[in-house]
Amino acid sequence: MKKSRFHQSVFNSAYGITKDYQIAEDIVQETFIKLIENPPDIRDEHLLQKWLNVTASNLSVDYLRKMKRQEINMELFFNQCSFLFSTWHSKVERELENKLFVELLSEALDILPREWSQIVLLKYYYEMSIEEISTLLSVKKNTVKTRLLRAKQKLSRHLSKNDDIIERLTTFTEKTR
Repeated sequence: MKKSRFHQSVFNSAYGITKDYQIAEDIVQETFIKLIENPPDIRDEHLLQKWLNVTASNLSVDYLRKMKRQEINMELFFNQCSFLFSTWHSKVERELENKLFVELLSEALDILPREWSQIVLLKYYYEMSIEEISTLLSVKKNTVKTRLLRAKQKLSRHLSKNDDIIERLTTFTEKTR
């Protein structure tokens, strides 16, 4: 294909802005397509040269703006993906930690009498007050306090003998901080 006498000047206008040979060539083609599709009413070659250079410059700037928007959109996309992954990862991690905690708590509560483990669960797992537990179980508040104290003491003695449970609980509590 024979290049027009205007080609180099139009190419230089596009390349000066985009700094990319292939993109500048594409813009040159697009500039000449615009000239063919919608020719300006210009008879003077010097003014036609200026029109082509201005058109190439405008197309180059438009191209760079479009690329900048795409970069921003891609950055937003990756940020959203990163957030969703971290949220999903945190949710999965929390579910696993909660499951581990429930298992550890269940193991520890198995050594307690049923009345004591029931109170420990209501107090620490369901976060009920002494009064609420007393009402729910139909026992006096002092009975709830006594059972809770005895359950804590027994759990403390049991955990001090069982290093494996202490290590797992310590690991769990460090992760949940």
